[in-house]
Amino acid sequence: MKKWITGLALASAYASAQVAVESVPVTVDSSNQAGWWKPIAISGGEIYFAANTPGSSNSKHQGAVAVRRATGEWETGALKQADGTIWEHGDDLGHDQPTIAVDGDGFIHIFTDLHNNGWNYFRSSTAGNIDDIRRRTDIIPGSASLTYPVAATAPNGDVYVAVRNRAGGQGGKGELVRWDNSANIWIHEATFAFNPNDMVYPDDIKVDANGTVHIIFQWAAGATNPMRHYGSYLTYSPASGQFTTADGQVVTTPVSLSTPGLFYQALEEGEEFVKQSGSTSSQGKGIQSAKLALDGQNRPSVTYRYRTSGSAGPRDYDVYRIRWDGFAWVDKTLLFDTDDTIAALGHTHDGTVARSYFVTDNKELMVAEKRDGSWSSYILDNSRSIERIAVQRAGNIDHIYATSPTGINSNSGSLYAFEVGTHLTSAPEQTCLSGTLSGSQPGTYHLTNQQYGQQLTGGSSGDLASVGNDTGSSTHWILQDGDSDGEFGLISDANGMRLTANGSGALISVTQQSFSNTNMRWKLIDSDNDGGYAVINVDQDPEHLQAQAAGGQVQLGANSPTPAGIWHLCKTQ
Repeated sequence: MKKWITGLALASAYASAQVAVESVPVTVDSSNQAGWWKPIAISGGEIYFAANTPGSSNSKHQGAVAVRRATGEWETGALKQADGTIWEHGDDLGHDQPTIAVDGDGFIHIFTDLHNNGWNYFRSSTAGNIDDIRRRTDIIPGSASLTYPVAATAPNGDVYVAVRNRAGGQGGKGELVRWDNSANIWIHEATFAFNPNDMVYPDDIKVDANGTVHIIFQWAAGATNPMRHYGSYLTYSPASGQFTTADGQVVTTPVSLSTPGLFYQALEEGEEFVKQSGSTSSQGKGIQSAKLALDGQNRPSVTYRYRTSGSAGPRDYDVYRIRWDGFAWVDKTLLFDTDDTIAALGHTHDGTVARSYFVTDNKELMVAEKRDGSWSSYILDNSRSIERIAVQRAGNIDHIYATSPTGINSNSGSLYAFEVGTHLTSAPEQTCLSGTLSGSQPGTYHLTNQQYGQQLTGGSSGDLASVGNDTGSSTHWILQDGDSDGEFGLISDANGMRLTANGSGALISVTQQSFSNTNMRWKLIDSDNDGGYAVINVDQDPEHLQAQAAGGQVQLGANSPTPAGIWHLCKTQ
């Protein structure tokens, strides 16, 4: 188990908003991305993040859990086989990712690496212990072909999991299983959805304060496919053992496409429920990915991505929200259609304010908020290359799991914890650089550290450089390369001082030395053109600029850059 002490950093883009962001101390694998997953859980004031981490080769990954304790300290641990060795699995983008839940006694449950497999299920040996989470075989059904597990914890401590099961052929069924927290056993509650030869896609599951289970799911025609239809909603009452539709009608399970009152999004004009020509082709109108929230009366609200055109673009989906008002599905609202979107959604409702989180094709994290009867949209992040998210609300805070799975290189990336409070403003549009640079760049720039989300800061002559949350002139840097040889002077806009290396592995200072000194020259290398720079000192090449800690000093790092040695260069506003 590894431990880190960090603090939430108020990101510079959110100076007047209640939004904080913190780097989670794990490096994620490029496969750490899915649309259906639930990789975040909150229990007892502690926040758990599950993730794929790099494996022994680029085609494999391992599993990790990071927890931020109530003290603010982060701890990380690895998933293990039953014998205690490290778990590793082949990559399968969009399928082999983790869902996490914490039961009422504090035991951690992980469901991962499922694509028409039997259960890959892990449980901690003791409550809250992330250092010994081992694979278990006591979950049911034992004979299964499972994909897309989503989980939620009930007020009584039970854990419910909805999952697709293709065992037995004739399509993919929706199954509901429950961890009985009193008896410490798994119980099969029901096969809740089945239509012969068609495929169920679980999207989300919630358990309300009364213990009622709410499930949303979609259907693909005839085979697995990224294009789905018939957004569906059911509730399950553990007390009665009955399933009902939104209008309260008791239904016999498994429900099918002929079940009355099942859909929140039925077929629209021009939309066809037909088998696609291939398993990855998706021509025409349809739905892909959805997330669920409950209002103050436990009525469902759904945000989802829906394609209204006849295109086949894999990300050509708009973002919508619809809600149940007690009588009908109403207020279907188009929230975003300016750009394509990634299969990355989150949805919360505090009884008054509804929020729909989504990610655009250019990797901006956004939220649409309905407050006082009207919708407003905000950009929460436009500099970290966020691609996938998961959102859970606790108290007055929306907690966002946000991953940039290729933010470091094509095989690995970063993970961030966002906290969104009551009031929002947009992050300002930023002009950010990418690609290895030569020639002076006009204007001044923030150098934002990828690990800590903080700005490189200079001071008076002889002071040591650091990272922090200040956004004043001491964090504004001039990028000077007058002879266009790719060797830059990094000059503080506050006082004209130059960033200076003080020897191998040493701390960095700002001085007035002549630019002819090679220890004051820096190469800005972004070899994969993703906007993440290694800032390499010419005198000590290949040593690079590296932050020591949040709010701490910077030094020369000797190894290949980790997130603490990656910088984003964005023009100041």
